[in-house]
Formats: sequence, structure tokens, C-alpha cells
Amino acid sequence: MENYIQADDYELWIIIQNGPLIPKKAIENGSLVPKKPEEFNAEDFKMMEKNVKAKKAFVLWPWS
Repeated sequence: MENYIQADDYELWIIIQNGPLIPKKAIENGSLVPKKPEEFNAEDFKMMEKNVKAKKAFVLWPWS
């Protein structure tokens, strides 16, 4: 499965290994907090799409 996913989309494999990507923003004190969905931009939506594709890879994998 690892080789199959890496060959198709290596970034997807990194998400599977490290967990989902979370869009974040900096607040006044400089720390990062998760963005609310209404604050997402196009790049954030692409990030969230990758998260769902990672989940989908396990659902569609025939030997899981």
C-alpha cells in the first residue's frame, strides 16, 4: 500500500504518516491557532482536500 500511494501522490503518503494538515493563523502573541472554516482561502481548501483524499485511500484500498 505504501508504494502504491507514494507512486500516486507522495504528499498524500506524508499526510497519512503524520496526520492531517490543519490550516492555521497567527494571533497577536505570535502563536498559531486553527482557522475557522469561514476563514479558509483557496490554499486551505486544497489542504483539506488532501486530508480527505488520505482518508479515501484507506476506504478504497481492497486489502484494508
